[in-house]
Amino acid sequence: YHGIAAMGLTILTAIYCPGRVGLHTPPPPSWLMGLGFLNIAGCYMFLGLTLWLAMHASMRADTAATHMLTRFVRLPIPSQGMLDKA
Repeated sequence: YHGIAAMGLTILTAIYCPGRVGLHTPPPPSWLMGLGFLNIAGCYMFLGLTLWLAMHASMRADTAATHMLTRFVRLPIPSQGMLDKA
């Protein structure tokens, strides 16, 4: 989801920066432009949240994988004392 959200933010930035939607035609009414830009801003906020949560989930998954490989599933390597008793 991280890559998709980043591409979505790029597209929304390209739409939002010119300041109007109808560049080659007469502009739509200002109230309609206001609603459109309000919706784009809301999408921008939700995509930012998606990026944040995707990064957080990726870091948590990496941490859990490290935990599984190093602590939770430890190989039973005998100590020197255990070898002497055997």
